[in-house]
Amino acid sequence: MTLTAGQRSRTSEEPQNATFIELFFDLVFVYALTQVTGVLMEDFTWSGAAQAAVVAWLVWWAWTQFTWTLSPADTTHPVIEIVVLAATAVAFFMARSVTETFDGSPWLFLVPYLLIRVIGMTLYVWVGGQSDRQMARSMGLFALASLPAAAVLMVGAELDPGPRLALWAGAIVLDLAAGIAVRGVTWRIHVSHFAERHGLFVIIALGESLIAIGVASTSLEATVSSFLVKGAGVALVCGLWWLYFSWFKGWLEDRIEREGSIDLVRNAYSFVHFLVVMGVVAVAAALESAIAHPGDPISTPAATSLVLGMFAYVGGIAVLAWMSGRLVLVSRWALLAVIAAVSFGAAAIDLTGAVVVGFAAASLGAIGWIERGLRQESP
Repeated sequence: MTLTAGQRSRTSEEPQNATFIELFFDLVFVYALTQVTGVLMEDFTWSGAAQAAVVAWLVWWAWTQFTWTLSPADTTHPVIEIVVLAATAVAFFMARSVTETFDGSPWLFLVPYLLIRVIGMTLYVWVGGQSDRQMARSMGLFALASLPAAAVLMVGAELDPGPRLALWAGAIVLDLAAGIAVRGVTWRIHVSHFAERHGLFVIIALGESLIAIGVASTSLEATVSSFLVKGAGVALVCGLWWLYFSWFKGWLEDRIEREGSIDLVRNAYSFVHFLVVMGVVAVAAALESAIAHPGDPISTPAATSLVLGMFAYVGGIAVLAWMSGRLVLVSRWALLAVIAAVSFGAAAIDLTGAVVVGFAAASLGAIGWIERGLRQESP
């Protein structure tokens, strides 16, 4: 017997794998993050970095809300597919307007951003309305808690870039408060689905970094310097993949599944994973800068972006290991300190980008070697 869309269940009682509609949705948000990298490259200063981080958070917060929406949903339901496609289209216009946030009309970004938030919240209520009124209540409380941040964003859109940055940074604090404020309500999620969605987002972001290396090098002459810096960049991105996927992703999912805490799911995936993704953005910007000038000494902004990106990505994973299993990854913190010292020292003594990026890649390889026992012990 074939069920109509109105007869089918909107929820998935058993954990499901990420579906093609979710992957399609994710691609638009990773495109938005590549635009954030462009914002950073246009203004390689502390102010530019702050603007890039604020916009990246808004992109991330819109995306991560959909992970909560779609985790309990049957994402093969035709109505859900249509709504997610509509949200994908809106997200494209948000992504296309990332560069307008502080250097143009911020409303071109903000209107689709707020619309995506509304679509995600409404869809969650609709998914639960068929069989679980508690889902609607939970999202209703979260929607109310999110209103102050939305109001601050709209006020900030009418101000000059400096005050706008300050207000939008304040909106991030309000977003975090909204996520924490609803900790007492019930959410329906599948941890395995959460882990897969966030893992796929990380891997797509890393893939975009490889694309950025290729694009940045298209106009370069085939010299030894350009070959070395491109090779070092690819090795670095591969090292970042290894640190997350070789053992950590499965280990983190297993620990969170055992804990069974919604607070831990929120903190680990919705909050701290932003650091991991932002780390990829910062590293990508540093690689683009180094590749654009293969034979020149690495610039201080590029070295700073590389160090901050490594600290966000590698350090973010170390924070996740501590918060979910009280595992202290000493090797990561120690080698991060070494990478910082070498990178800043290289900028001072005029070492090339290939040397600095190559050293960072070798450091990641050292971390992988030191942690090889953890790979054998992971699920």
